[in-house]
Amino acid sequence: MIWLGISILYVCMFSPIIFALISISRNPYIAYTGAGIMGLGLLLETIGDYQKSIFKKENPKLFCNTGLYKWVRCPNYFGEILIWTGNLIVGISFFVGWWQWLIALFGWICIVLIMMGSTKRLEKKQLERYGEDPEFQKYITSVPVLFPWLPIYSLAKVKVYLE
Repeated sequence: MIWLGISILYVCMFSPIIFALISISRNPYIAYTGAGIMGLGLLLETIGDYQKSIFKKENPKLFCNTGLYKWVRCPNYFGEILIWTGNLIVGISFFVGWWQWLIALFGWICIVLIMMGSTKRLEKKQLERYGEDPEFQKYITSVPVLFPWLPIYSLAKVKVYLE
Protein backbone atom coordinates (compact mmCIF):
# COMPACT_ATOMS: atom_id res chain seq x y z
CA MET A 1 0.00 0.00 0.00
CA ILE A 2 2.89 2.36 0.73
CA TRP A 3 4.38 1.83 -2.73
CA LEU A 4 0.99 2.37 -4.34
CA GLY A 5 0.40 5.53 -2.32
CA ILE A 6 3.83 6.94 -3.17
CA SER A 7 3.35 6.09 -6.85
CA ILE A 8 0.01 7.87 -6.93
CA LEU A 9 1.50 10.87 -5.12
CA TYR A 10 4.30 11.18 -7.70
CA VAL A 11 1.77 10.99 -10.54
CA CYS A 12 -0.18 13.81 -8.87
CA MET A 13 2.96 15.87 -8.35
CA PHE A 14 4.14 15.34 -11.93
CA SER A 15 0.66 15.77 -13.47
CA PRO A 16 1.13 19.42 -14.55
CA ILE A 17 3.86 18.36 -16.97
CA ILE A 18 1.73 15.44 -18.19
CA PHE A 19 -1.22 17.78 -18.79
CA ALA A 20 1.07 20.25 -20.55
CA LEU A 21 2.35 17.55 -22.89
CA ILE A 22 -1.17 16.52 -23.96
CA SER A 23 -2.62 20.03 -24.32
CA ILE A 24 -2.06 23.12 -26.40
CA SER A 25 -0.80 26.03 -24.32
CA ARG A 26 -2.97 29.11 -24.11
CA ASN A 27 -0.09 31.12 -22.63
CA PRO A 28 3.41 29.74 -23.17
CA TYR A 29 4.96 32.48 -21.01
CA ILE A 30 3.40 30.91 -17.91
CA ALA A 31 5.01 27.61 -18.88
CA TYR A 32 8.38 29.33 -19.44
CA THR A 33 8.11 31.05 -16.07
CA GLY A 34 7.34 27.74 -14.36
CA ALA A 35 10.25 26.05 -16.15
CA GLY A 36 12.54 28.86 -15.01
CA ILE A 37 11.41 28.41 -11.40
CA MET A 38 11.98 24.67 -11.73
CA GLY A 39 15.49 25.34 -13.03
CA LEU A 40 16.22 27.74 -10.18
CA GLY A 41 14.97 25.16 -7.68
CA LEU A 42 17.16 22.45 -9.19
CA LEU A 43 20.16 24.79 -9.08
CA LEU A 44 19.55 25.72 -5.42
CA GLU A 45 19.05 22.10 -4.41
CA THR A 46 22.21 21.00 -6.22
CA ILE A 47 24.38 23.83 -4.93
CA GLY A 48 23.05 23.43 -1.38
CA ASP A 49 23.78 19.70 -1.34
CA TYR A 50 27.22 20.25 -2.86
CA GLN A 51 28.16 23.03 -0.42
CA LYS A 52 27.08 20.98 2.58
CA SER A 53 28.94 17.91 1.32
CA ILE A 54 32.19 19.88 0.89
CA PHE A 55 31.74 21.61 4.27
CA LYS A 56 31.08 18.33 6.12
CA LYS A 57 34.18 16.69 4.60
CA GLU A 58 36.31 19.47 6.08
CA ASN A 59 34.28 20.01 9.29
CA PRO A 60 32.41 16.80 10.15
CA LYS A 61 31.50 17.91 13.69
CA LEU A 62 30.27 21.43 12.82
CA PHE A 63 26.97 22.67 11.42
CA CYS A 64 27.04 24.11 7.89
CA ASN A 65 26.55 27.88 7.83
CA THR A 66 28.38 28.89 4.66
CA GLY A 67 27.28 29.58 1.08
CA LEU A 68 23.53 29.24 0.64
CA TYR A 69 23.30 28.20 4.29
CA LYS A 70 23.99 31.84 5.25
CA TRP A 71 20.59 32.73 3.74
CA VAL A 72 18.44 29.73 4.63
CA ARG A 73 19.10 26.69 6.81
CA CYS A 74 17.60 24.18 4.36
CA PRO A 75 18.37 25.49 0.85
CA ASN A 76 18.08 22.01 -0.66
CA TYR A 77 14.55 21.57 0.70
CA PHE A 78 13.65 25.08 -0.45
CA GLY A 79 15.00 24.17 -3.89
CA GLU A 80 12.83 21.04 -3.93
CA ILE A 81 9.76 23.15 -3.13
CA LEU A 82 10.69 25.53 -5.97
CA ILE A 83 11.03 22.63 -8.41
CA TRP A 84 7.51 21.44 -7.70
CA THR A 85 6.11 24.98 -7.55
CA GLY A 86 7.57 25.63 -11.00
CA ASN A 87 6.09 22.35 -12.17
CA LEU A 88 2.66 23.47 -10.95
CA ILE A 89 3.06 26.84 -12.69
CA VAL A 90 4.00 25.10 -15.95
CA GLY A 91 0.68 23.30 -15.83
CA ILE A 92 -1.50 26.35 -15.11
CA SER A 93 -1.97 27.34 -18.74
CA PHE A 94 -2.66 23.73 -19.72
CA PHE A 95 -5.28 22.71 -17.15
CA VAL A 96 -8.67 22.33 -18.82
CA GLY A 97 -10.71 20.66 -16.10
CA TRP A 98 -11.28 21.02 -12.37
CA TRP A 99 -10.00 17.49 -11.86
CA GLN A 100 -6.60 18.47 -13.28
CA TRP A 101 -6.40 21.34 -10.79
CA LEU A 102 -7.42 19.01 -7.98
CA ILE A 103 -4.82 16.35 -8.85
CA ALA A 104 -2.02 18.89 -9.37
CA LEU A 105 -2.78 20.89 -6.22
CA PHE A 106 -2.99 17.71 -4.17
CA GLY A 107 0.47 16.67 -5.36
CA TRP A 108 1.93 20.15 -4.74
CA ILE A 109 0.45 20.46 -1.25
CA CYS A 110 1.74 17.00 -0.35
CA ILE A 111 5.31 17.73 -1.45
CA VAL A 112 5.34 21.06 0.41
CA LEU A 113 4.13 19.29 3.55
CA ILE A 114 6.70 16.53 3.06
CA MET A 115 9.49 19.11 2.76
CA MET A 116 8.22 20.92 5.85
CA GLY A 117 8.18 17.61 7.73
CA SER A 118 11.72 16.86 6.55
CA THR A 119 12.77 20.31 7.73
CA LYS A 120 11.24 19.66 11.15
CA ARG A 121 13.08 16.34 11.47
CA LEU A 122 16.39 17.92 10.44
CA GLU A 123 15.79 20.85 12.79
CA LYS A 124 15.24 18.45 15.70
CA LYS A 125 18.29 16.37 14.82
CA GLN A 126 20.50 19.46 14.55
CA LEU A 127 19.21 20.85 17.83
CA GLU A 128 20.13 17.60 19.56
CA ARG A 129 23.57 17.61 17.96
CA TYR A 130 24.54 21.30 18.11
CA GLY A 131 22.04 22.76 20.59
CA GLU A 132 24.65 23.58 23.23
CA ASP A 133 26.81 25.54 20.77
CA PRO A 134 26.26 29.32 21.23
CA GLU A 135 27.14 29.91 17.55
CA PHE A 136 24.44 27.46 16.52
CA GLN A 137 21.92 29.21 18.79
CA LYS A 138 22.80 32.52 17.15
CA TYR A 139 22.54 30.89 13.71
CA ILE A 140 19.07 29.38 14.24
CA THR A 141 17.68 32.67 15.55
CA SER A 142 19.01 34.74 12.66
CA VAL A 143 18.76 32.49 9.57
CA PRO A 144 15.30 31.42 8.33
CA VAL A 145 14.71 27.69 8.48
CA LEU A 146 13.11 26.98 5.06
CA PHE A 147 12.14 30.10 3.12
CA PRO A 148 14.83 32.76 2.65
CA TRP A 149 13.80 36.29 3.59
CA LEU A 150 10.78 35.05 5.57
CA PRO A 151 11.51 35.50 9.27
CA ILE A 152 10.39 31.98 10.21
CA TYR A 153 13.16 30.49 12.29
CA SER A 154 11.58 27.22 13.38
CA LEU A 155 8.90 24.78 12.28
CA ALA A 156 9.05 22.85 15.57
CA LYS A 157 5.60 24.01 16.69
CA VAL A 158 3.97 23.80 13.26
CA LYS A 159 1.73 20.77 12.74
CA VAL A 160 2.68 19.10 9.46
CA TYR A 161 0.54 16.12 8.57
CA LEU A 162 3.13 14.44 6.36
CA GLU A 163 6.03 14.34 8.82
